[in-house]
Amino acid sequence: MFRVKSMFNHQRQRHELWMNKYPNRPGPTYGPALTDIENERPETRKIYKWPADKEKLPFDLKDVWEQDLPFTWNDL
Repeated sequence: MFRVKSMFNHQRQRHELWMNKYPNRPGPTYGPALTDIENERPETRKIYKWPADKEKLPFDLKDVWEQDLPFTWNDL
């Protein structure tokens, strides 16, 4: 039998150390990922461009973010 509990515990320990050093932001963040990076590379800056014109969409993007998911995590 292959035991992975000790590996998981080490992984969780590293995760907890990272979370102590770099905690999550308080509350949700909207917009594209990887924003507010110091010394960002040009490749990262290209990610910020939307594939479509936000003004021409038939809905507000913030409404999509705030809409409840059609399932709960218990359904998975």
